[in-house]
Amino acid sequence: MSRLIIKAVQLIAVFSIGSIAAAENTDEVNIIGARSCGQWIESRTERGSKKVGSEAWLMGYLSGMAMVSGKDAIQRTDSSSIYAWMDSYCKSKPLSDTAEGGVHLFFDLLRK
Repeated sequence: MSRLIIKAVQLIAVFSIGSIAAAENTDEVNIIGARSCGQWIESRTERGSKKVGSEAWLMGYLSGMAMVSGKDAIQRTDSSSIYAWMDSYCKSKPLSDTAEGGVHLFFDLLRK
C-alpha cells in the first residue's frame, strides 16, 4: 500500500513539473500539493499524517524532478538532510512555498 502512495505522489510531481513547462508563458502555475512555508514548518512540529504527508510530497516532488530532468539529484543524500534543508529554507523565506523551495533544493543537490 505504501508503494502505491509513493508512486501516486511521484506521478503528481511529474505532472506538476510538466505543467510548469507547459505554462511557460503564463503568470501563475498551480502545483497541487505544494504548501506554504508556514504550513511546512507547522507540519514538521506535529506527529502523524500531516507531517508524513508534507515529507512524502517533497520526496515525490524531488523524484518527479529527477525523472523529468534525467538527473538523480537525491541519490547522494538522505531524507533527514532533505527535510532539514527545507526546514532551513522555510524559516529563512516564510512567505515562499514548498514547490519553490523544492526547485532550489533540487538544484543545490545537483551542484554537489
